[in-house]
Amino acid sequence: WLASGHQWLRAIASGGSRSAARDDDKPWVLQDINLEIRRGETVAILGRNGAGKSTLLKILAGVTPATRGQVEVRGRLFPMIEVTGGLHHELTGRENIRLIGAILGLSRRELTVLLPDIEEFTELGAWLDQPIRTYSSGMLLRLGFAVGACIQSDIVLIDEALSVGDLGFQNKCMARIKQMHEQGAAIVLVTHSLDTAEFIAARGIVLNQGRIVAAGSSVEALGAYERLVFHGSERRRQPAADPLSPAITTTLGARI
Repeated sequence: WLASGHQWLRAIASGGSRSAARDDDKPWVLQDINLEIRRGETVAILGRNGAGKSTLLKILAGVTPATRGQVEVRGRLFPMIEVTGGLHHELTGRENIRLIGAILGLSRRELTVLLPDIEEFTELGAWLDQPIRTYSSGMLLRLGFAVGACIQSDIVLIDEALSVGDLGFQNKCMARIKQMHEQGAAIVLVTHSLDTAEFIAARGIVLNQGRIVAAGSSVEALGAYERLVFHGSERRRQPAADPLSPAITTTLGARI
């Protein structure tokens, strides 16, 4: 994975990564992965459940070590893989923001500067001073996503984190991701939402049983993914609408 200039990310795995033991009779989660992503690119990773998408992000983030191969990273990387990971349920929302910032290596001064933006982004108000064990699941996701959304990163890994909260907050998250991209960050997105992938990503990569089976533009990758899922046929989808547009209306109908 490559983000050209001073920030880049590259992963090469001639063998792969296994989910547990290293015995040769164990199945590989990933094999023969050799990819690059340049600075400022937006790439969607697509595939069925169990294809190895989340494992790939964890290897890139350094959470899971690769059994073989290597990963090279330049620049600050922020993984939105488990957006509620690291939260302590007996601490308040505000205290958890400081805790996550410390885990990410932010200095006290950096966190003091970022804190007002993070608090505003969560839209939690007075709830920030309550223990997060009193939060709903949507409130927890807001808190975790807000920290990552307000930290300046060169490479952002996102694993199904865009289903955060209600529709208004989802649009806010989409707008922030677009802002990250405009500021030069490389965005790597794992999602099952084809519209989200088409709207955010310029490139797409399709994994199947741990191997790359297709790569190209987002439209090409989405077509390959649909053929994979629907056994050779491709659904006719309308182009993804901009979810940030206030003029969008949706009409739902059913036929039996």
